Amino acid sequence: MNDNKMITQSRIIEEYGWTKSLISKFLPDPVLKANPHYRKAAPMRLWDEDTVKQVMTTSEFQDAMEKANKRKKSASKAVETKYSNMNHSVQLFIDSITIKVLSDEELKTKALKAKQEWYQCHPCSLNGDWIDEPYMKNAYTADEETINRWIVNYIRHNLVSYDNFLGSIDGKVGSVEAYPEVKIAVLEKIANTYPKYKDECERQIFFVDFNADSHQNCKMHPDRTVYIPDSGFCSLHLHHHSS
Repeated sequence: MNDNKMITQSRIIEEYGWTKSLISKFLPDPVLKANPHYRKAAPMRLWDEDTVKQVMTTSEFQDAMEKANKRKKSASKAVETKYSNMNHSVQLFIDSITIKVLSDEELKTKALKAKQEWYQCHPCSLNGDWIDEPYMKNAYTADEETINRWIVNYIRHNLVSYDNFLGSIDGKVGSVEAYPEVKIAVLEKIANTYPKYKDECERQIFFVDFNADSHQNCKMHPDRTVYIPDSGFCSLHLHHHSS
């Protein structure tokens, strides 16, 4: 065979519209060739392009291709419907957001208590790496900026049905894309309900927008939260200023 006419599986799929199942059913076993770019990589699987084109002229292949295309369209429509349902659920949640109002003194007390309990329960390993925050031993000694961050996090996780909603959509189509929209909406509501913490809410909104792309690829809960008995959800701050 002429090497110039040998093509990869990805090219067969992208340029000629085949599926992997069609390749398995209609094409002969591939020719294996060492990968010229990565010596340790698996051998390249190649097919003769003329053979691919010839198979495509047969009625048997054309019937199978038509059925495959119908399945693709059906699957695509199903995904679109799921995205639409997710968008509807998100909007309903956003429209229904309510935040319990506490006095500033009570809010600060509860937030610091929750953070201190979190430190005591997790002293503090995440994926084998120790979290060396300066207030691990005594959350009550934190500076005002840090406390404000903890307070906003406490409101979000304990005074709003934020975590319940995220749990209800977890793993569903569109949930990863919905996360930034939900978090921003909650932070905006917090800023309106607790104007004292508006600046901190706006700071967190900035980081939600900035990190949206990386969150989409994160299999761990994008908010990096764990549940602590009697204290609700507390953020695991992989970056001290990002949560």
